[in-house]
Amino acid sequence: MKKIVLILIAILLVSFNGFANFSFNFIADYTITNSATSDYLQLIGGYYSDNFEAIIDFPVRKDGKYVFTDHSSFILNHYFLIQQGYLKVYFNKDFYLRVGQSQLKDTIDSKYALFINQNIYKTNIELSFENDNAFYRAFWVPLNEYSKYGYPDRGMNFKIFGIKFGNFKIGYEDSVIYTDRTVDIYYLFSPFPVPIIQAYKNSMIAPWGEYVNDNSIVGLFIEYDNQKYKYFLQVLADDLNMNRYFDPDSYQNPDKVAWSTGLNIRTNSGKFGIYNAGATKYTYERLPKPYEYTQYPASVYPGGIIDYKDNYIGYLYGEDSLSTLLEYENTFDKLWLKASGEYVISGSKSPHDPWHEESNYIPGTHFLEEKVKEYMYSFETQLKYQLTSNILLGTDYKYTKYINKIALVDDLYWKPQKGVNENINSFSIYFIINFQF
Repeated sequence: MKKIVLILIAILLVSFNGFANFSFNFIADYTITNSATSDYLQLIGGYYSDNFEAIIDFPVRKDGKYVFTDHSSFILNHYFLIQQGYLKVYFNKDFYLRVGQSQLKDTIDSKYALFINQNIYKTNIELSFENDNAFYRAFWVPLNEYSKYGYPDRGMNFKIFGIKFGNFKIGYEDSVIYTDRTVDIYYLFSPFPVPIIQAYKNSMIAPWGEYVNDNSIVGLFIEYDNQKYKYFLQVLADDLNMNRYFDPDSYQNPDKVAWSTGLNIRTNSGKFGIYNAGATKYTYERLPKPYEYTQYPASVYPGGIIDYKDNYIGYLYGEDSLSTLLEYENTFDKLWLKASGEYVISGSKSPHDPWHEESNYIPGTHFLEEKVKEYMYSFETQLKYQLTSNILLGTDYKYTKYINKIALVDDLYWKPQKGVNENINSFSIYFIINFQF
């Protein structure tokens, strides 16, 4: 594996010609959440040329989320993250290769993306091609390797391809998680859909047969964008009950599905957006090996709790949930404004234990059937002001109300807690300084 990465990096280093410059953003933020305070400093920058990029993203935080044990007093009880650090080469205007740690992105640019949400920064190798008629993108991600907490080795591959015509973009997506190894080159370089690859590798009596039982999810999406209106629909299938059609008298396993849809309207008065998404019970769960669609195969570690919204790779709110988001955005000369309101209903979540606390699934498909559910309302306003050509000032206020707030039970299950309500007020102020040369 190390040889493969070194070869890919060597390929990336072939071009330092054409237009080139260095650009760096320094960010400082101070936040008050109810009575608690937090802060962070962040350096984002890199080298850019016509066909090559080298990017770093290095935040230093003090929010109590993680603990940096070495030299903590020296950095005033902050911790740092290597959020991004990657090399990227453009072989032409249509095709690029990227290696390193970077933000993973779904094809749908939405908070409610189903395969890859907007909070995922992982080491990966990505291949991407797109022209006026078609697109193809694939990446490999080592999820867990050499874990000091005993997590099994796990890897993930994601693939998307489709066609473009007029204002439409239609495509297929799939993702696979495997254990006992962190890399499977076949998934990365083969353009075949994952279910076909799995059948070829595992379901034939042939010399190339492999004893693997990887877990895949598949989906479709459609997007329409005419510059004034943008609409998308994305659907995901973790498992489907085909017995309802082919064997109605047999067992009826649950449909494990999710959807996400959104509409943007661009007007002279600003951009308006409405989004909706949801997932049925059991979607993204482990079954039975640690195939759960999460960054880590647990919700606890010696340093604390991993919030499910930080752990899910796909839809932010996970299984058994329904969410709606309204947004407004506009620019007034040097001032940028964004306002949003969100409403989320959530049932219990059990990504690391199949069928929650039962020994098997409850027949049929289930969606928000629990008597006690969490209800979350939030309202957020963001302002940015371009003070000078290289200095930007910003503020962010967010109010969130939880009713029957979800909490981790027995280190395994995320359950709504009846009568546990919470109001959160958060205010941030920050500035960004940009340097280019």
